[in-house]
Amino acid sequence: MRSYIRLLLTIYLLMLFTHVSADSVSSWGYQLQDVDIDELKNSEYDWLVIDYSKEGDDESAFTSDEIDTIRSGLTGRKVLSYLSIGEAEDYRFYWQESWKTSPPSWLDEENPDWRGNYKVKYWDDSWQDIIKQYLDRIIDAGFDGVYLDIIDAYEYYTIDNAAELMIDFVSIIANYTRSSDSDFVIIPQNGEEIVNERYLSIVDGIGREEVYVIATNDKRDTDETQYIESFLDKFVDAGKTVLVVDYTDNDDLIQYAQESAENKGYISFVTVVDLDQLGISNSGFLYYPNMLFFLILIPIIRTYIKSRLS
Repeated sequence: MRSYIRLLLTIYLLMLFTHVSADSVSSWGYQLQDVDIDELKNSEYDWLVIDYSKEGDDESAFTSDEIDTIRSGLTGRKVLSYLSIGEAEDYRFYWQESWKTSPPSWLDEENPDWRGNYKVKYWDDSWQDIIKQYLDRIIDAGFDGVYLDIIDAYEYYTIDNAAELMIDFVSIIANYTRSSDSDFVIIPQNGEEIVNERYLSIVDGIGREEVYVIATNDKRDTDETQYIESFLDKFVDAGKTVLVVDYTDNDDLIQYAQESAENKGYISFVTVVDLDQLGISNSGFLYYPNMLFFLILIPIIRTYIKSRLS
């Protein structure tokens, strides 16, 4: 029994301290609000996706020292910045109040589901120049990559080459960032149907929301899930990282989402839809991937102690 416990402890320590590269990421966390630097640092996630700013504005932007602190908690960890490229947000540094009455030509209508977010003609040079200014802030802060949201904006526009224009934009972002850091990570979120050989040559993977559970606690129809998986599998087959996030606090759905993702070679993260905490509470515990191993270890140690005392 003693040698068995020693073996388990050795395996656990290896799980904690093994170097993580872009090609071997095995866990990730995603939090955009109410972040705590120490909690992020001490978490067990290989990759972390956060906003470039604590409150979304320039005044509360993370410093390079803070990003270094978050990264230092785990060998090989990468910290990625969230970045919406398919919508403009009225609380960002670039926003001008005059746009609400006299919008620039590239600014489109407000998203009725997300007040303060506006569709943009993402192929427009002026919008792309704004994103480059955004990227400069992200690079200066020391982030390891970007997590690009609203990729599926191409579905909003009816122009024939909308999808190709979005791929062009992602390519511009990749070239711009990798000119200063060749290892800069590019992960688009959603819009998986856009995938083709060119796209796969640009990105390091993909993030996908609600593959198995629709927010909140609504199990996605199996046919819909399989359709999404058919595109995500193209990333796996190309050796890319697939990050999936499901929003549920139901224990059975948490287990279903995690096991389903693992079976497909995806990396699962389960959390709340507001993205204001680092993971979901599962039966009273905040879930971290390695915590499961620790919880399994506890009863083994307890059994060993009882055997020694009897």
